[in-house]
This record gives sequence, C-alpha cells and structure tokens, in this order.
Amino acid sequence: MSKPQIRISSSALKNLHCDRKFYLEVLKGYKTKNELKFDNPAMQYGTCLHRFAEVYVQDYNEREALMAMIKKRKSATLPTRIPKRNAYLFDDGHLMGAALKLQKFLDEDRANCEVVKTPNGTTLSEFQFGIPYASYPECDILICGTIDKVTKIRGGCYALGDYKSTTAWDQTSFFNGYLIDVQPRMYRWAMRWFAKEYPDSIYEEIAGGPLGFYIDGIFLTKDEVTVKRSPVFHDYERDNQEFSALLASAVARIVWLNSHDRLPLRTGTLTNTCREPYGLCKYAGVCSMPDARGEETLLAAQYKQKMYDPLNY
Repeated sequence: MSKPQIRISSSALKNLHCDRKFYLEVLKGYKTKNELKFDNPAMQYGTCLHRFAEVYVQDYNEREALMAMIKKRKSATLPTRIPKRNAYLFDDGHLMGAALKLQKFLDEDRANCEVVKTPNGTTLSEFQFGIPYASYPECDILICGTIDKVTKIRGGCYALGDYKSTTAWDQTSFFNGYLIDVQPRMYRWAMRWFAKEYPDSIYEEIAGGPLGFYIDGIFLTKDEVTVKRSPVFHDYERDNQEFSALLASAVARIVWLNSHDRLPLRTGTLTNTCREPYGLCKYAGVCSMPDARGEETLLAAQYKQKMYDPLNY
C-alpha cells in the first residue's frame, strides 16, 4: 500500500502561523461547503487572466488565448450574490477588457523579456513542479508549485515572472510585499533543484547564475485596468541558505503535525492571526467550541474534506 503524499506549496507554508489551521486546511483538507460549491469570484477572475496569458505567450495567438479564457470562465460556478463593490468581477466585458490590456502589455514586453523555450520547443509557461523532498515511514513530502513563466531579460539575467491580479491601490506597497515573500524563494529553490538534478540542461543555464523574480501586476477597479511590472527582485546566497534551513524546519513541523490524531493547539491565538485581512479565519467557529466534542460536531456539520492539492485547484 502506497504512503500518503503531503503536497506543500508556498501558500500552504503561510498557514504555519497556526498549527490548527495548517492541520485542518492542508493536512485534512477541510473546506467550507460554500468553498466547494462556489468559486471565489476574485480568484476565478484572476485564474481566467492567468489562462489567457499562459496560452498567449505560447505563440501570441489572440484567438486561441481568448477562447481558452472564455472556456475557463464558463467552467466556473459563481455565487449568485456578491458585494456591489465587486460586481464587475461578474462582468464578462470587464474581463475581456482586462485580457486585452494584458495582451498589449505582453506584446510590448516581447522586445525586452522573452519567455524561455526548452530545446524541444516547450514554452516554460505555467511550469508545474512536484519535487520529492523527503520520505518518512508514514508519508512522503512533495514541494509543489506553478511558476507562471520563466523568462530571459534582454541583456540581463533569467527571471521568474508571476501574474497577480489585485484591487490594491498602492502599487509600490503591493510590489514591495514580494521582496522577501516565501513564493519567490520557493520558486528559485525549485529551479535550482532542477538545475542540480538535470546538469547540462536548460535548467542549469537558467539557475546557474543570478535568478531574478518579478510580478506582473494587474490592478483592477470597476472603471479601469492597469498592468504594470514590479522591479526585478534579486536573491543572495544568504537568502538561499536561509530558505533551505527554514524549509527543513517547516517540513519537520509538518510531519510532527501529521502524526496528531486530534486537533492541535490553537497557536493562532498566540500569534494573533485568527483575525485575517477580510475577517475571522474560516475555522474560528470550530476553535470557539468549548470542547473537543463540539469541535468535531461543527466540523462534520459545516465542512467537507477534499484533499489539498496545489497542482489541481
């Protein structure tokens, strides 16, 4: 009988601020019924734009990219009610306008930043990885993610690009948030793993020297869409060594949490992370129960389990 796999992404690691949230969301896959029934409108909007860009940079065929985006849009199950301020997320015309703005940006960018192709002609766009990190008697750990694009800056270094759609109004603050974020660190670590695993390959060429990271920000309002690139963030050897050490420590903690047969402590109450940017953590009701029996009852009544898989969402 094969051992279970625990798939860890950069988003999953951000939940380690609370042992219980990580346990419920990543290790046990508990989701609210609404999460399973409906797509998040903002995330689905961004996913459609990701799909457009992924197909477009293959050979810059507008029709194919738009058709792929429309197909993605039609596959969504959106809630029937949404706050008025976000109503434009339902508007197919707004989405189409955003895609055309993104297309213009990508067209203008071709002269300065080329999406890398492997020797067999595969474009390194939406590059998924699931790297076997460690094997334990009870489970295997995979480090997973999707790199939106691997690019070569003309006259400069290779760089990993990531699309982010956002309603943030302060572009500089939004970009600066990724300067020491876990996502670019994990993606660089992954590319260097491929370089070591496959010497004399395109991956060694990409990760053998300085490896940048940037955000292509898609800034949304109901009246306007702006596409802008962040500065290229560079890493240093200290960053690489530190991330490797922190990842090893995080994996050890994850394996320890996975050994629990009961809910772990509510460490979010100590780190004060139960209150999130848009309200309470989705497990706040469970954590508010007076005893274990109440927690189990609420989990069974209001949540369903679906395996956490960052490569299929």
